[in-house]
Amino acid sequence: MTLRSSKKNQAVRSVPFLFLLSFFLLLLAVRAESEHKKEEDKEDKEDECKCVRKSTCVPQIYPHVFPTQAKELREIAISKNIWTSDRHDFYPTKDVPIRMLGSRAKILAFEEIWETMVGKIERQCGEGKGESSYWNVSIEDAFVIRYDGKSEKDSHLRMHQDDGPISFQVSLSDADEYEGGGTNFYEAKRRRTQFEEKSAKERAKTNVKLEKIGDVLVHGGQIDHEGAKVTSGLRYTLVYFLQINKGCCWQDTIDETMNKITRRITGVFVFLFLLFLFMKPESNNLKQL
Repeated sequence: MTLRSSKKNQAVRSVPFLFLLSFFLLLLAVRAESEHKKEEDKEDKEDECKCVRKSTCVPQIYPHVFPTQAKELREIAISKNIWTSDRHDFYPTKDVPIRMLGSRAKILAFEEIWETMVGKIERQCGEGKGESSYWNVSIEDAFVIRYDGKSEKDSHLRMHQDDGPISFQVSLSDADEYEGGGTNFYEAKRRRTQFEEKSAKERAKTNVKLEKIGDVLVHGGQIDHEGAKVTSGLRYTLVYFLQINKGCCWQDTIDETMNKITRRITGVFVFLFLLFLFMKPESNNLKQL
């Protein structure tokens, strides 16, 4: 009777082991099938939806594109006078989003200006899309910034990178309305040698200043840049943050999250499997023999 009880206990203890082993093998099979399907999809789809999170698209100026729209949009922003300074946590500016400026401002920014620029932006920055012919640019945010030479806080914007892969700005001021200003672009970071002069450790920067109201500047969001200090006067500019293939990025985010969850679950079950494998089962029942 005792021997039967011992065998029964050993059989019960083997159930978790078999469960862990089965689940672990199932996870491996599901993951292998998922990877195989991804490879097949990549080969079969010529127009693959590819997420683009970064771009170092070389800055380019488009002069005299929107003089009429820029003047009207500037007048709307000034007349509304509803500037905010708390929309951006790390790099705050005195600005107002287009959505708060009314229907006419939306037509100017999201139809007249945007529909003219989208093709130019694709031709300028679209070479990074690689083999995929799917390349969809959309607006993530659009807002008017006011740089004020009388306010130290609102006269400039320190060096940063934008959230989206591409940004562009439309000047809402002529350059003779203010002093200073423009956008400073910094050279890419590189390792300096010990033989270079100490001053060479400072990164070179190039100031780009739009001369006329309605001029446009397009650049990659991941280029280090800053809003140069306005020393006097007021500078108004319309800024767009863009996304590329936004729907694909959501899918990539979901896939990355699921992969992380799968890896963590797999790790936990491997640990439990090894723990169970090296556990010393009690043999008190055998001693009763």
